Amino acid sequence: MSENISSSQPSGGAASTFRRLEYRTPAYEPVAALYRDALGLTEVEPGLLRSVDAGFELAFEVLPEAQRATETTVGLYHVAFLLPSRAALAATLRRVFAAVRSATERRTETGDLEKSTQDTFSGPTFFIEGASDHLVSEAVYLRDADGNGVELYADRDPSEWRRDAEGNIAMDTVELDMAGLLATATGTEGLCAGSRIGHLHFHVPDLESAEAFYRKNLGLKVTQRSYPGARFLAWGGYHHHVGVNTWAQDRPASEGAAGLVRVVLSEPPPGAASPAELTTDPAGISWSW
Repeated sequence: MSENISSSQPSGGAASTFRRLEYRTPAYEPVAALYRDALGLTEVEPGLLRSVDAGFELAFEVLPEAQRATETTVGLYHVAFLLPSRAALAATLRRVFAAVRSATERRTETGDLEKSTQDTFSGPTFFIEGASDHLVSEAVYLRDADGNGVELYADRDPSEWRRDAEGNIAMDTVELDMAGLLATATGTEGLCAGSRIGHLHFHVPDLESAEAFYRKNLGLKVTQRSYPGARFLAWGGYHHHVGVNTWAQDRPASEGAAGLVRVVLSEPPPGAASPAELTTDPAGISWSW
């Protein structure tokens, strides 16, 4: 396994990158606890966070009436931040673990452990959901205060990705060697220079219509269609820039719900429709460039 994966290798030759994600939230500070405090994004102004090398940004519109989902619905499953190396992923994880430990100790000391609402925020309210080895990458999963999924991952070298006769990239979910991963860390930095939004994964009502939308409007090509209940698409031969699944069982999000509402790309992808022709995607997300 490669210990130092170049940040240029996993791009798959895609010209477009995920430049900006726009969210709706009932309160900013609880979600900032993950992205700003634990992951180390720079706060340009309240509600606007940017990566250290300005490669991408997250924008949060605060609407107090926005409701956090109480169950899984159609929409964002997770945004995945791609670290430039295994050691960089390990360093970020150590920072995240330290943030959770520090906040838990602080809230325990103040007797505020159960109080993490938007009115009595004592952060962080995010939590770690799990960790997996996907053959092409190693990943750890979190969820922010609004319930938005976050993946932190590092790719294995593309020369190690296995493809079948039809070109499908082999992907799986197996146990992650967390101890081995963390042992590669040389510090506790957040998302370092060279980190970027590697892919987005959505809950959709139907795989076939979702595939048709992303192929027609965004020029994406299917790279994996055998994973149960999911499908993966990419530009330029990457394992995936967009994942879709039907695990939300076609439950629609409520109107005005908290969560991701818009994706802005750096430039039009090859073969994409014009922005004027682009409609909201099957996950309810708007796209532009």
